[in-house]
Amino acid sequence: MSDQQDKQPLPEDAALRAIVEGVESETGDRFFASLVQHLASALGAQYAFVSELSDDRKRFRTRALWGRGAFLPNIDVPLAGTPCEGVLNGQMSHFPERLQELFPADRALGDWGVHSYCGVPLVDPAGVVVGHLAICDDEPMWDGPQPDAEARHPAERGAGFVDPRNVAGGAAPAADHGSPRKRAS
Repeated sequence: MSDQQDKQPLPEDAALRAIVEGVESETGDRFFASLVQHLASALGAQYAFVSELSDDRKRFRTRALWGRGAFLPNIDVPLAGTPCEGVLNGQMSHFPERLQELFPADRALGDWGVHSYCGVPLVDPAGVVVGHLAICDDEPMWDGPQPDAEARHPAERGAGFVDPRNVAGGAAPAADHGSPRKRAS
């Protein structure tokens, strides 16, 4: 299979099914690893990660990071000047192209060679943002998020695990989001 074929997103229903089936039996950190791997694969994205917001709300640390077909070491990132800033302030964000131009201070975007981003906040049961789930790619992502209650399942489970106050890992409500899809050519 060529790299181009590997990056083709699955049809929307198949993508959702692949993500949910890929993570439903995992718990704890294995859940995060499985989530980002299956999310990137199903959506045809080069990078996927889940994060935890720092107590001072000025940084985030990835709990699982998948990039270019492999797990990468977790990173600690200052929030200011990143596409993640709006997400970790509670807004779903989608930047279909020109990501490096829009966020020149975020050097990781250039290091990764990515041009598009989509992220959704993870919230605790009280509605406080505790982290986020995001994908990035080296190609445009034209189809943005669409509200879809079924697609919230993995993010809801992730929020419970990220929240340090909820170590048991229960589900928590998350913002409505869908799957950003690259258009197949």
